[in-house]
Amino acid sequence: MNIKIIRHKDLQDFIESGDYHKSTNLPISYIRGLSQVKNPRALPDDLVIVMVFEQEALQGYLGVLPDNLYFENDKGEIKVEHAGWLSCIWVNPEMRGQGIASLLIDTVFKAWDYRILATEFTPVAKGLYDKSGQFEDLAKPEGIRAYMRLNLSHLLPAKNPQKWTKFKIFLKVIDTFSNALLNIRRFFFRKKKVYFKVVSDFDDDARNFIQQYRLKDEVMKRSIEDLEWILKNQWIKSNCVADALSKRYHFSSVANCFAFKIMKVYNAENQLRAVLMLSIREENLKIPYIYFCSESVFLVADAVEQFMIAEKLSMLTIFQTELAVAIKKNCSSFFLIRKMKRHYIISRKFEIEKKHPKPMIIQDGDADAAFT
Repeated sequence: MNIKIIRHKDLQDFIESGDYHKSTNLPISYIRGLSQVKNPRALPDDLVIVMVFEQEALQGYLGVLPDNLYFENDKGEIKVEHAGWLSCIWVNPEMRGQGIASLLIDTVFKAWDYRILATEFTPVAKGLYDKSGQFEDLAKPEGIRAYMRLNLSHLLPAKNPQKWTKFKIFLKVIDTFSNALLNIRRFFFRKKKVYFKVVSDFDDDARNFIQQYRLKDEVMKRSIEDLEWILKNQWIKSNCVADALSKRYHFSSVANCFAFKIMKVYNAENQLRAVLMLSIREENLKIPYIYFCSESVFLVADAVEQFMIAEKLSMLTIFQTELAVAIKKNCSSFFLIRKMKRHYIISRKFEIEKKHPKPMIIQDGDADAAFT
C-alpha cells in the first residue's frame, strides 16, 4: 500500500489537477477544497488529506481541518495550540479489515505531532479512535432536538431510501394533514412578537456586539475573520442535485437548500441583545455560533421560535445549554423535544492544557459542524 499526503499549500493545485478530476473516489469535494484553501487558521505545511492507494486505486482517505485551541491556566495566561480536527474518514468496503483505517489515523497523528481532536464520529470511527489509545474525553455537552413540523417525507427516505422512497407521496399527505393540525394548535399559543432582523452578513453593529460578548472561556475563540470565512465558504451547494463529480465523494456536498443567515435580536428598547449565526439545511435549523446577553436568553428563544414559524422550518438542533433550557421552558410551538448529546475527544498530547480551571466552552459550529 502507498500513502499520499496533501498539505494545505498544495490543496488548490490538487483539486484542480487531472488526477483529482479523473479519480473514481474523491477524498474531498471540490467546494470543500476551495473553502479549506481559505481557512484563516491553516498553516502551509498542515496535512489536510491523507490517502492510501493499492495498485494506483484509492482505497481510503482521511481529512483534517486545521484549527487553533486557546487554553487558559490558573494565572489567566492564554496558551495557543495549533491542532487538527479529524474529518471524513472513508475506506473501500471491499478493503476493510486490512488495517487501512489505522494506517490513515497513524499517519495523521505523526504529521500533526499527535495534536488531534474529533467529534460527530460514527460508532465505527469511535472504535478506531479508542483502539489507537490516543484520545481522552474533552466535553460531552447536552442539547436538544426540537420538532415544530412533521417532515416524514424527507426524514424517512433520507434515512432508508430503499424502504421509504416509494411511499414519499403518502408521507407528504401525512405531513400536510399533521402540520395543519399543528398550525391550529400553535394559534392558541401566540406570544408577543419579538423584534429581530435576519441579514446575510455581519454589519458593524453585529461585529461590535460579538467582540463585546464573545466568551472568554471559548476553546476556539472565533474571530470575525473566522466567522466570515465560514459564512462565505460553504461546503454544501444549495439548490443542486448531485452531479458526476459530487457522486464520487462519499459525504454530502449538495442539498436542495443550505444557507447561512445572521440573526440580530433586539429588546423592547430597540437595543441589540444577541447575534446568532443560523444554519438552514432543508427544513432544519442549527445555530453554529451565538453571542448574547445572558439576561436575554428567553428573548432569543422566542426569536428563534418565531423565525422557524415564519420560515416553516421543521426541526431545531442545538447544544448551547442556556438556550436549550430556555427553549424547553418557553417555547410552546414544538410538539416534541428530545435530549441530544455530542461527544468531543482530544488527543492525550493536550493532557496538561485541557486541565482548565474553568469550564471550556465549545460552540455548536466548532470543528466542521458549522459546514454540514
